[in-house]
Amino acid sequence: MADGNELPSRPKAGTGAKAVQAGFGPHAVAVTVTILAYTDTVLRGRREYLTDWQVEVNHAIKETGLSFNTDAVLPVPTKTSEVRLFELDNG
Repeated sequence: MADGNELPSRPKAGTGAKAVQAGFGPHAVAVTVTILAYTDTVLRGRREYLTDWQVEVNHAIKETGLSFNTDAVLPVPTKTSEVRLFELDNG
């Protein structure tokens, strides 16, 4: 994440047309279906949050040296958190 906790856009080779050509299309569909199910159930259909999700996001915590990736990040500001992280296949 960038300073100030904003989510910078990070285009990757694992997204878009290159991802489909590499065979990652089913994974992208699974991520999309999961996020739609989340908004339909947990967020009770409040799909206004779907305007700003990002895929294949790296999260680096400089202070600890920890770094991990998630399949998607969906900004859902609440009293307790700013975003929801989605990881389908590595956790």
